Amino acid sequence: MVYDYKFPTLGKTLFYQYCKNKKLGRLPENCGFHIVNFTDVEYSNRINPIQRKYILDLAAAAETAATLLESLNKGGDKKGGSEAFFQNSAINFLSAIIYFFVNFHPTGFKDGKKLTRYIKYKGKKLKLVTKNWHDYRAVDKDGNTILDFVDELSHDVSVDEDGMFVDLNDFTYTSRNGQRVHITSSWYEDEQGQVMEPDTITGEYSDMPHVLSFLGKQYSDVFDILMQDQKILSLMAPFQSAYTNKAMDQLEGMVGTLRVNAARLISPEAYWIFTGDDFDLKISDPASPSYLVIANDPEKEQIVGALNALVLNRLVTRVNSRGNIPVSIIVDELPTLYFHKIDRLIGTARSNKVAVTLGF
Repeated sequence: MVYDYKFPTLGKTLFYQYCKNKKLGRLPENCGFHIVNFTDVEYSNRINPIQRKYILDLAAAAETAATLLESLNKGGDKKGGSEAFFQNSAINFLSAIIYFFVNFHPTGFKDGKKLTRYIKYKGKKLKLVTKNWHDYRAVDKDGNTILDFVDELSHDVSVDEDGMFVDLNDFTYTSRNGQRVHITSSWYEDEQGQVMEPDTITGEYSDMPHVLSFLGKQYSDVFDILMQDQKILSLMAPFQSAYTNKAMDQLEGMVGTLRVNAARLISPEAYWIFTGDDFDLKISDPASPSYLVIANDPEKEQIVGALNALVLNRLVTRVNSRGNIPVSIIVDELPTLYFHKIDRLIGTARSNKVAVTLGF
């Protein structure tokens, strides 16, 4: 991975090395070459760092939120007192929103494109749909509900405790009416009706454009939606309390700066890149490794740098783990990029076959 502050200066060199090694047969099998460029999108691949395979829990959501906000402030000094309170409040609020979207309406995706899930019941093909919150149904071709997945104890058996779909192949349960229900098989199809295996299962609207757009909604709409998610209630409680008690000055202090900063990130280029998923950020995966260039633009350094910091943060969590092929992370002009917890990466990366090269 190479961070290119003055793209395509280093990008050309890396692509040359990729082509040379490919011609000489030195590349790992299925090795690709990808670019993330928020300025010249004609050179860019698309990537979605806000999905379940990158954000498994609230801790990961919090780190993602902290990376984005601190990169907009270029790290800054450690704050204390009331400043720390408002900074942490903004991180908590963004964490809650990210976690909500990552887990809301789990859906299978293949190369960033949404798939439709089907089951076979009594020899008939039924489509799985979501209604209301976590209310799943299997419907026929006319839209009639055939199964509601509620057992005799009124539990929804189609999902686990995290709201993710369970394996419905050869699945049996007893319905609330005491009827034995046996599902023969389950599969996914794309828009053309071709059977596909999803490369990820994440929230239906789990991407950065939805997160940023949701931040701009009215507080009443935001709280009505988020307060229905039991797992983020503790994070949302202070904000809900301030809103309910009409402490709008306090609420704006906690969230207002976040909303202003988020608005700065909105652009057609960023939305286009973040609504696709051309490759996996685990570029050291033995099954599908890749070269990666992350490009910046000196004229848009702060905003593009914040978006790049988000991508880089999720990439590091994927490659800094065991079982990967050796990978090198090369960052030139380091002061132009906020590298979240870089000290932790340097201290732990060597044992995971990650080499870190920093240029100043």
